[in-house]
Amino acid sequence: MKNPILITGIMLVLVAVSMGTVFNAAYTSNGITFYSPSTNGQVYHYGQTLYINASAGSQYANQPVTITITTPSGVNVDLPPAQTNAQGFVIETLGTFGQGQLSTPGTYTIAVSVEAPSPLGTKTGVIQVVYTPAQATVTIEVLNGETGVPLSGAMVYLYNTTNGIHKLITEGTTGAAGTVTFSVISSNYTQTFQAVAVYSGFVNNSVTFSIVGNQSVTEVIKLYPAVVSIIPIVVMQNGTVVDAGNINAPLTSVVVTQGVPASIIVKVEFAGMPISNATVQASSAYPSLVKVLSVSPITSGPYAGDYNITIEAMVVNTTSAPYEVVLSINASYMSSAQSVSVSVQAYYNSLAILQHSIELIQTDINSLYTDIKTLNTSITSLTISLSSLNQSITTVTKEVNTLNQELTTVNQTASGLSGTVNSLKTSVDTLGTELSSLNTTVSQLKSQVNGILPLVYGGIIAGILGLIVAIIAIVLVYRKIS
Repeated sequence: MKNPILITGIMLVLVAVSMGTVFNAAYTSNGITFYSPSTNGQVYHYGQTLYINASAGSQYANQPVTITITTPSGVNVDLPPAQTNAQGFVIETLGTFGQGQLSTPGTYTIAVSVEAPSPLGTKTGVIQVVYTPAQATVTIEVLNGETGVPLSGAMVYLYNTTNGIHKLITEGTTGAAGTVTFSVISSNYTQTFQAVAVYSGFVNNSVTFSIVGNQSVTEVIKLYPAVVSIIPIVVMQNGTVVDAGNINAPLTSVVVTQGVPASIIVKVEFAGMPISNATVQASSAYPSLVKVLSVSPITSGPYAGDYNITIEAMVVNTTSAPYEVVLSINASYMSSAQSVSVSVQAYYNSLAILQHSIELIQTDINSLYTDIKTLNTSITSLTISLSSLNQSITTVTKEVNTLNQELTTVNQTASGLSGTVNSLKTSVDTLGTELSSLNTTVSQLKSQVNGILPLVYGGIIAGILGLIVAIIAIVLVYRKIS
């Protein structure tokens, strides 16, 4: 976003120049007067824009200008060619401090050269400015999260995370007090940073914070040993809490009633953080006395993310004297494993046993009631199915009757066709007889024809011979006459 104050200032300068106004705040070098920057050594801060507003005099109107910036590291940066205006002014934007070629803190030298034909020649004015960015002080303290003791020698990495970036800007090592201090180039707007602490044998941790300008910030990062912690916190029987501890004072000994299953709620942590995907196991030193029924993660309720170890102390006697058995609980996560022992003291309590028995009976009754409801639902479903089946049978019966009627009609038609076929058969037999008689007649005629043929052929030959004799006679007569 452009700075409205700077834009307004430039506009005022332009108006003043066009009116021939003389600026009071100005710095002159080799015949070139600088109105912005207006003093040699002027200080700029992060995010400020560097403008050049300088005059070589009206006689240098519309002349080429060369601008060169020398950075604090001694690098010369030539800017694109420029030109004075009709009043001999050169007005250019050189950049913003904290960005690009104006990123390095320190003194910048700006040389402005205006060229003109002889006899005017070239004039070069030089002015210096100083970039002093805001410096924020960031102190990071690294502690052992379990003991609160400072961790000396921890590596701390500082990242700039403004606007979604994640750029490492510096790093350092904590001293004897567990602290390290960084000086960070800041700005006049809010920036976000992340400090990451790393220490051998501990799990990395980080903290995120914001700074503006010359602000001083102190943040604490707690690192926890890369080990698994097992924390028994609650024991319940008959749905009632009978023993309880907490994270700072985990249970090492629990009291239960013989003959009643007990739930020991265990929290598992890795590097000081609760985890719900560890492998948890439990075993009894005397399984004949205290039996481990199950070990399972808890997925809902107030203890979601913890683990439920269900045990049952066997009924050994009916006196008030308890017996004691050690329960071993093991947990592993990644490459770390841990084990704790919990002493289980089992007392005989007839009232608690009776209450548990009643609860078991109630559970059985509830289960039976559920089964009855399920059975009723099944019977209702079966009744509906039977009704549907009866309707299907009725429909099939109707269709069978219809088919029987159609079959009777087909049978009657077939009977009629059978009579017709018999009649046709008789006609065929008659035709066969007549055909046989006709064949006999044809044979007789054939014999007669065979007997007549020699006589016919002899007559024909005799006729032909007679015709030849006649022709010869006619020829002879004809010759005699002639």
